[in-house]
Amino acid sequence: MAVEYRVLGPLEVLIDGAVVPVPAGRCRVLLATLLLRPNQFVSVDELVDRLWEGEPPSSDRAHKTLQMVVVRLRQALGEASCVQTARGGYRTELDPSTIDLTRFRALVAAGDFAAAVGLWRGPMLSDVQSDSLHQRDVAPVTEEWLRAMERRIGADLEAGRAADLVAELRGLVVSHPLREAFWAQLMLALAQSGQQAQALAAYQEVRSLLAESRPMRLISNTAARCRRRRCRCLGRVRKSSPSWRRCTTGFAPNTTCCEQ
Repeated sequence: MAVEYRVLGPLEVLIDGAVVPVPAGRCRVLLATLLLRPNQFVSVDELVDRLWEGEPPSSDRAHKTLQMVVVRLRQALGEASCVQTARGGYRTELDPSTIDLTRFRALVAAGDFAAAVGLWRGPMLSDVQSDSLHQRDVAPVTEEWLRAMERRIGADLEAGRAADLVAELRGLVVSHPLREAFWAQLMLALAQSGQQAQALAAYQEVRSLLAESRPMRLISNTAARCRRRRCRCLGRVRKSSPSWRRCTTGFAPNTTCCEQ
């Protein structure tokens, strides 16, 4: 019997490739919380706080209800049940290779960013309703994925696949408009694929966007980062595309992207 747990997208449990239905509501919140910390202890108090979004009923009632949720989850998972009782809490007991999150992190550690981001089925845990889960647990993992995506795209750019990346990067800057790395990669991909005018347009767009969206006290730091990214971008593109210099005439290399 092959069991698989997936959290890098909608919550899924599979047995031999067949989906095992997970009850909605607190059962999903409980399972997701435990799976995001595979084989780690999670206290009853923390699980109660998570399941009731920080506003639980009386302690006795909450603990009894949690026990009922655990029983219901175990029954639903059947042979795929991985929830174990521990003193003062619960934990999952599973082979790390059976959960996509652990495989993702192992692939990132090995430098195989393409395979790592290929496991992403996001938005992560979109079918689990819990603000605290998404703020405390999902957001950090999403940041791990974004960084892995940046590394994968960087490798593709180095391999000369710029033209194939433009559409993907345009989608990423729409989904993550304040992530400067994706804008820098988009500009580089456009320039390397012979679309210098569009690269300059993207630069102007992100400069305006960051200037309008960032608090004034952060503008100088953001501008410095933008300047470094842009200078690296221009330097690399000039080597691969002589026409870039003509397109950037009158556009000073030390111009900061957040200055008007």
